[in-house]
Amino acid sequence: MLQTVSDEVAREAIAHAAELEALLATQPSLHTLPPALVRAGRRAGKGIFRAPVFLDEAAWIDADGVKLRVLRPPGEPRGVYLHIHGGGWMLGGADMQDADLRALAAATGLVAASVEYRLAPEHPYPAAIDDCERAAR
Repeated sequence: MLQTVSDEVAREAIAHAAELEALLATQPSLHTLPPALVRAGRRAGKGIFRAPVFLDEAAWIDADGVKLRVLRPPGEPRGVYLHIHGGGWMLGGADMQDADLRALAAATGLVAASVEYRLAPEHPYPAAIDDCERAAR
């Protein structure tokens, strides 16, 4: 039974990878486009990722000069999960995964705090990392 399940998971993963590869082949390389254009497209739900869902319940707070997007769990929080979004330090934003972070907060009892770090190339290394460290402190 276990082998059958793992074989099915492997087949699904291979099929998904093939679909993703075909989809990526229809898109221009992100490295050939201006960052502002890629960012705007991502916010509009263009490309390979689903459109972000922005939740009214999410709040922006200041953490020593760095903005955090905060989603609270129901009830008394048990701690904080500091989320550093993906995007190679050049793409993405703290508000682009509200739904996933709300689910994480609800499932764990943790406050989800996503860092709105400065993006390259407008803010070269180590600006983003410095922002993340400042937010964590």
